Amino acid sequence: MRKRFLPNNAINYKITRKSLLVANNETVAIEEASLHNKVDFAELAAMLSKTIFSNYLDTLAVARLAAEKVTILRQIVDGKNSKIFFARLNGKAVGFAVGAGDPKLKAELGAKFQLPEGKDYSYTLSAVLPEFQRKGIASLLNAARENHARELGCKNIYGITEESNFPRIKQFTKEGFDKVSNTMERTPMGRIKHVTFVKRL
Repeated sequence: MRKRFLPNNAINYKITRKSLLVANNETVAIEEASLHNKVDFAELAAMLSKTIFSNYLDTLAVARLAAEKVTILRQIVDGKNSKIFFARLNGKAVGFAVGAGDPKLKAELGAKFQLPEGKDYSYTLSAVLPEFQRKGIASLLNAARENHARELGCKNIYGITEESNFPRIKQFTKEGFDKVSNTMERTPMGRIKHVTFVKRL
């Protein structure tokens, strides 16, 4: 049976019921998903197609890339040290977030910024369908990931985003993250600058 995080459990995530409210006074439930479940697999692929890969013009390529991404995530997400959470509105998956515990401290950042010793936790991948953004759903998903990090005894949470992703940067800042580094990545689309944030638990 799946573990669900319904509105009446909101206190566990240090959020208020008001933050759960979306259009038409409907509520969002956060639940752990399993990519070995065919329905969850298909739902995540569909969400990836409409978010992460939405800029691709070739619909067949989008479907293929989304399926490949879910297959990779299925190998990573073990339900213990790493989990994927779905946000559901009236049963429909409208957002997701992947989080993973790392047993080794990231030495290059830990030494430089004097982070406490202990496990690290990474905000690996997340997105909310465009029509459901700016309703507090991302905050709920992050609250579920932070709760998971605390359960694992992690001391730091890392998040990485593109420098141009101002909404995500604002989200990190609002949730108590500090900017710690900038990196440049070469991609087929050109150079992309990433920003790394950390939150000490």
